[in-house]
Amino acid sequence: MIFGFGPSKRNFDRIARVADGWTVNPADMQSFSDSVALLRDTFEEHGRDPRSPIVQVSVTPERRDDGTVDYGATADKARMWRDAGATIAVFRPTSFCAADDDVVQLIDWAVDLKNERSRHRSDLAAQP
Repeated sequence: MIFGFGPSKRNFDRIARVADGWTVNPADMQSFSDSVALLRDTFEEHGRDPRSPIVQVSVTPERRDDGTVDYGATADKARMWRDAGATIAVFRPTSFCAADDDVVQLIDWAVDLKNERSRHRSDLAAQP
């Protein structure tokens, strides 16, 4: 279970007591890194692994001047949120796809990004 509460100690106490994580409101992205740290600290205060909370962000596409999706820039944005503490990135097809054929490209791109994340985790685990 994931809650979309605003980032506060009180709300993170609630999440740490009964839920698995937090979904971030786009309005709260400015304080994202600090909020993730507070969430993890709160999980630890509740006797839970501070690395365990799910932190979900919705990633909107970056667009070129002609309106097409810039998948490279969008991937950079998703990596930035990952590096800041996101564990799940949501890509909504309605935000990315103008036509049915665009869905295949979105899925292929998202799978590549996920596989990159898996390689990133393996690299981190191999470090001393």
